This record gives sequence, C-alpha cells and structure tokens, in this order.
Amino acid sequence: MNKTIKINHYKEQTSWHIPYKKLAQLLARFANHYKENSSKKLFELCMNDAEFRKLNKWSVNYLKWENYGLDPIHIFASFNYSGITKDLRIRKLRLYFRLLGSELEYDDIIFIGIPSPNITRIMSARNLESQNEIWKFFCQAMKDGYKGINGMYDKVDNWYGVQIPALTIFLFWIDSDTFFPLDKNTVRLLRENDNDIPYSTQEYVDIIKYNIEDDGIFRELVKVAYE
Repeated sequence: MNKTIKINHYKEQTSWHIPYKKLAQLLARFANHYKENSSKKLFELCMNDAEFRKLNKWSVNYLKWENYGLDPIHIFASFNYSGITKDLRIRKLRLYFRLLGSELEYDDIIFIGIPSPNITRIMSARNLESQNEIWKFFCQAMKDGYKGINGMYDKVDNWYGVQIPALTIFLFWIDSDTFFPLDKNTVRLLRENDNDIPYSTQEYVDIIKYNIEDDGIFRELVKVAYE
C-alpha cells in the first residue's frame, strides 16, 4: 500500500488573499493548541529553524529580551514590507506553512493590492502581556470576524509598535473578505470619493457591515488605492 501523501500544487496564478488566509488559519490552530504559550512556542519553533534565521536576520535581536516571543502581526509583517521581492515573499510563505505543519500549494502568487508598510516599529519586540493580547485579538477576529474586534481602537494603544493603520492592515492581510485597511493610500482614496473615515471601532464595523455582502469589495478598494 502506498502511504505517501500527495498534495496538489496549483500551477495557475493565485491571488495573495487565498494563501494569506490559510496561513492565518494555521496560526489560529497553533494558538488553539498552545494557548497563552503561543508567543514563546512560535518563537522557539522559528528560531530552531536554520531557514527562518537566514531569511529573518532581525529575529536574533529578540533574544536580548527576557520575554521573547512572536505574535501574528510579527509573522505577517515579516513578508509584507515595502520593497520585498515576489520570490522572497513566496519563500517566506513556504517557510511558515512548513513550520506550522502544512505545505504551500501555490506556485505562482499574484501580490497586487497589498499594503506593504514600513515595518520598523511594527516588528518591535513587545512585552508578553501585549503579545498575549494580540494573540487573543487575532483568534477572536478569525473566529467571529468583525464581531470579534470589540474595543479595537482602545486595545491598540497598549501594543508597542502598532497603531490603527497597522492593525487594520494586519486584519486585511488575514481576512480581506471581512476587513479593510486604513493605510494612507486607502484613506486618501476614501476621502477623494467622499467616504467617511472611521475614528472608532463601531464606525469601522459599521462600514464593514454595510459593504461586506459585496464580494471582494475591500480588495478592489485597496487595489485601486495602490494603482
């Protein structure tokens, strides 16, 4: 009996949002298993991997911190910064899929319409309390969508290196069917078209609820914003 597991690789071009959401689901599964230890367990898993250290040289700086760890914002920001090449993005995606016990099924991914911010502050080492809060917030957003981001505008003030633009970009990375980013390009486009800019969690959620039935509307919005 052939016990080899085979995985189909998609040769056609695939939009970025499909593997990004699958990676988010893998991280949510990881968090469901390790609970409050997710930050340290993920850091140890990554740092024990030679390819991770090679592709993410910034990570050695985290060893200086007593409460070392990685949260989901760190992971997604590490392959979505300004100037990253398509090849490196795919290599990092393959790496994270492998570390999380899966395999990237897509050979050609189209990375168009993705906010790629300056991640210097976003990648800052955060205290363990903040990391745990981010993991909890992430899991709630993955589980309940916009219903799981209660108090977002207040919580973010406690997370070093993260502000509302970066947090909404992260939400867009993990689930672009549900969330939209408030990066400067998208905000400018919204203003140019006389749309309201949300200044509270409820205002942000209201915009989502009003538009969510329009399939892919948030990805289209960002794509236009970056043209």
